Amino acid sequence: MNEFQKRSNEEKGYDRGKKVAGRKRHIVVDPYYPMNIDVYSTTPHDSNCAKRVLFGLKEKFPRLVRILADQGYQGDLQKWFYTHTRGSLLTIAKPKAGTNGFQVQQWRWLVERSFAWLGNFRRLSKDYEITTSSAKAFIQLAFTKIEKLIT
Repeated sequence: MNEFQKRSNEEKGYDRGKKVAGRKRHIVVDPYYPMNIDVYSTTPHDSNCAKRVLFGLKEKFPRLVRILADQGYQGDLQKWFYTHTRGSLLTIAKPKAGTNGFQVQQWRWLVERSFAWLGNFRRLSKDYEITTSSAKAFIQLAFTKIEKLIT
């Protein structure tokens, strides 16, 4: 095994809960602007790696008051985010009580739309990159193209 194969195997993993192999992409988005992007192995749980994507947001965006997240980010992450940002809230979006099955949640479509836009780029439609840093760079490059298209 050469150096690149070792490096790519270390950065890929397997998520037993979702039965997904490879990498996960996490983004924090404003309505049209990606605030932060991170790509990492699927092995650790989402809430454990979310600190990497949330770290430093308050310094970049001082007027940040609240971030909405899905139920995969529950637990100690909310307390960590509140203390780290000195008062900003990480709110978990939950479906309304008493509903069964799929339910559209307010503001969730912003992130899903951003992932759909990334799927339109051939190089991002699948995980072709060897390292997570190159995958992150191509996502940032794609968002610069998307920004030009929507403005």
